[in-house]
Amino acid sequence: MARNRNPNARVLVFIDGQNAYKACERFYRHGPCHPILLADRLAQGRKLVGTRYYSGVHDPTIDPDGRSRTDRRHNLIRRTGVTVVERQLRYRMEWGFDPKALPDPRNNVGQTLQVGVRPYQRAREKGIDLAIGLDVVDLALNGHMDVAVIVSSDNDLCEAARSTHNATSARGRVSVEAALFNEHRGPILLQHYDYTHQLRYPDFDAARDSFNYKNPVPKAMEDLFVSSCANLRASFTV
Repeated sequence: MARNRNPNARVLVFIDGQNAYKACERFYRHGPCHPILLADRLAQGRKLVGTRYYSGVHDPTIDPDGRSRTDRRHNLIRRTGVTVVERQLRYRMEWGFDPKALPDPRNNVGQTLQVGVRPYQRAREKGIDLAIGLDVVDLALNGHMDVAVIVSSDNDLCEAARSTHNATSARGRVSVEAALFNEHRGPILLQHYDYTHQLRYPDFDAARDSFNYKNPVPKAMEDLFVSSCANLRASFTV
């Protein structure tokens, strides 16, 4: 099926934070995007009734700095009207190296580089896909949207689209669209979705989050950004 272009269609956007971050970091060397700005791009003139952002968070006893950065960012995201759903990261010991400590391979073409490995605690997300899938089906069944847009390239979430179609077919089928960052020549199409948005650099650039969360963002800057998003969240009902 094609994209629902009805300007009166109620659109609810679900963003897999880590999946979107990794894609932007890979293509544009900068991971963070403002969820509400990205959702506005995806609504494409339709009625944006809500945005939900899903992310893992560090255990503050293991990585207090990482948790502080995430808390600052999530608090700002909430101020824009976006619902933030958090799951604490799980850790396990692995052998590896810090990729940020490696020299830029573009400056070392043809050279042999030595890399040392060491044991470290690796953080992994658990439960994010399940949380997104359950929320999409639940909110669709309760009539909160006509179109769900899931921002993720994760194939596991394709089942959420199929389940939503099946659950709502008797009372008014809810369309489910995917959105993913893709700078390859050809489109990436995910199974079971009605439509797959191919997000490109202009979409990333329009939603880029350039705040530095290592320290508190100056309140005046936060207030200015939140104020600039007021018209975008004016129609939020979820």
